[in-house]
Amino acid sequence: MGVLDESDKDFLANMLLAFFNQDYHGVAKAYIESGWASTSTDVHAFERAIGRICEPMFEKSLEEISFGQVLMDLMAEAKNFDITVQPQLLLLDKTLLNIEGLGRQLYPQLDLWATAKPF
Repeated sequence: MGVLDESDKDFLANMLLAFFNQDYHGVAKAYIESGWASTSTDVHAFERAIGRICEPMFEKSLEEISFGQVLMDLMAEAKNFDITVQPQLLLLDKTLLNIEGLGRQLYPQLDLWATAKPF
């Protein structure tokens, strides 16, 4: 079973908050501050890559989004930027994909972004 330590939890909180606010610089910064990306990583190029992958999702309902594809694209970009993909996050990714499938069955029209906006 995967376990997230306090630094993993802090990273996820900062990264997800930045992500839901479409703050891709904040997402890139979270990776660098976590130590998973080198301090020599081109933050602006990484930020643009994240935005290019994620921005199209923000106008779509749950049924129109493929989180699996987004995660695969993000992992490919992580490799391009020499970012270490943490094994404990892979299990979390798998869990998110299961939740996506359940959400599509229960409420495919869900506007995930409007629902998450108050946070």
